[in-house]
Amino acid sequence: MEFEYEDDDFVAWCNECEKVRVEEGSLDGKCWEQGEFKIVCEKCYFKIKESNIEKISKI
Repeated sequence: MEFEYEDDDFVAWCNECEKVRVEEGSLDGKCWEQGEFKIVCEKCYFKIKESNIEKISKI
């Protein structure tokens, strides 16, 4: 499989999970149990990422 974009590791999570990851040292616990993780295709991943970057930049 070839990816159109090679500058990203295609792994992402929300700010709340990032806080837990920093506090607990990993995403293995609370986030995996409570999170609603989804697998998305490459194009959808970058659309979602761009949307989130735009939201953050407006804050």
